[in-house]
Amino acid sequence: MNLTIKDIAQLAGVSKSTVSRVLNDRPDVNASVREKVLKIMSDNNYTPNAQAVAVAKKQSRSIALVIPSEFDHHIINEYYLELIQHLSKLFDDNGFYSLFVYPDSRKSEDLITRRRVDGFVVLSSDRKTSNLMKLIEESDIPCVSTANLKNGHLPCFDIDNRQTGIDATAYLISKGHKDIAYLNFESTLGFEDRLNGYKAALSIAGIEYRDSFVMNSEEATPEGAMESFLQFWKEGNRPSAVFACNDTAAKGLYAAAYRLGIGIPSDLSIISVDNQFSSQYMTPPLTTVNQSLYEKAVFAAEALLECIHTGNNQESKTLSHSIIERGSVKNLVHVDQ
Repeated sequence: MNLTIKDIAQLAGVSKSTVSRVLNDRPDVNASVREKVLKIMSDNNYTPNAQAVAVAKKQSRSIALVIPSEFDHHIINEYYLELIQHLSKLFDDNGFYSLFVYPDSRKSEDLITRRRVDGFVVLSSDRKTSNLMKLIEESDIPCVSTANLKNGHLPCFDIDNRQTGIDATAYLISKGHKDIAYLNFESTLGFEDRLNGYKAALSIAGIEYRDSFVMNSEEATPEGAMESFLQFWKEGNRPSAVFACNDTAAKGLYAAAYRLGIGIPSDLSIISVDNQFSSQYMTPPLTTVNQSLYEKAVFAAEALLECIHTGNNQESKTLSHSIIERGSVKNLVHVDQ
């Protein structure tokens, strides 16, 4: 038979509130009383009920993961699937449930105003998160981000998106490409930094930047990327390479190239960002910039839990990235020599 707090209180000859204070490690408990209560718990293999402890600490034991508004976005985009998997496991291991909310839903506002969650992790730099972030800041609920929201007050754990753009574009340039286009998803703030990195890399190499070589897709899906490139090609643009803002966009480029009869990489080279699991199985395998989503999840989860338990915010951290070379980029250097 499992003991209750009432049973322990009777055995120790103290009140239930005293037992509760011991459970919550409150300092206002006599040392001998604390030792007696803990011994009774140990002798009887007592395990505190998680819900009871949460109520005592005024916690819901729940974490809200803020995902993109489009339902199919995080289903199609393996980046979110993997990140959600890591975060959910980490929070579960620490006794917290994970739930998913959209940045522009009434449910999100209700969670904040009624304080029905202990913290938030913002997974996307979707422009729609701005109002939600304002509400979170005003409520003082613990919150961290795994994407750069251009918010200096929020602990952020992400790669340097501008440097990522520089490195990806510089890689294409090192392979002899000069006519390089960029495919962007407009709804994501972090991709503006990748675009700025693309511009910087061209400038460093002495290559003229052309507005016409930047494609902007409103829809952050392979279909959106495909339609953007088809229109871009229809307008007479002929790059030798494209830097896609992420692997999801690259998949749309592959589809567009197939429709147009364009060979990859014989006619068009492609590099992107994320190193999604399926990128290695594309034809040809996709050259992409890798970032460790497990590392990102660990830093974010640890920072949020620290804030929940102690009220202390950790500093933002810039995570590492590296280029994974596969078969989607043609080397033009030897052709020119």
